[in-house]
Amino acid sequence: MKKYLITILLALVGFLSGSAQISMSTAAYVRGYWTSWDKKNYSDGYFFHRDFDLKGQVYGDTFSGMEIRKSGKQPWDWCFKFEIDNYIKPDKKVRKLHQKNNTWYEYTGWVEYYVTDDYPTIAKVLEHYQFPMIQPTGDSARAKRRARATIKIAPYKKEPTCFNIYFDGVGVGLSFSNFPFEKSYVVK
Repeated sequence: MKKYLITILLALVGFLSGSAQISMSTAAYVRGYWTSWDKKNYSDGYFFHRDFDLKGQVYGDTFSGMEIRKSGKQPWDWCFKFEIDNYIKPDKKVRKLHQKNNTWYEYTGWVEYYVTDDYPTIAKVLEHYQFPMIQPTGDSARAKRRARATIKIAPYKKEPTCFNIYFDGVGVGLSFSNFPFEKSYVVK
């Protein structure tokens, strides 16, 4: 009996720790082509936060954007973030229709990212890293860029998990194993 209890306890602990784990894949759209999905750059983990707004407002239960920063960095040390203008979550009927027709949702918004002297454009950053991974602090000079964006979200049942974000002639694709915004998560 004791052996079974220990086995059940270990399985439950494994399930609970695994259920909070979220994997993220990225792709880059540069010079008219998408790269393949890649998640190898995230072995040290990235943080994701829900419902940020560049003016500091929170939208309650609606998803308004995302900021991404390396694990252990301060909230202002993000490397990429985006915000959707006036996002309103579609109702169940609209979501079903989008799934049936395989049509993506399309929104406008903003992105912010960093470039360096070595990678002076977002295209150069994406060609090298496949994701806007340049941190705001470091040895070389950094410049923050802000640009208008078209944000497309793949059809979904309950919450979005795949985003294609187009700006400055390039695109960034983000795909998650599940919706990571119930709280802050470390993605590995």
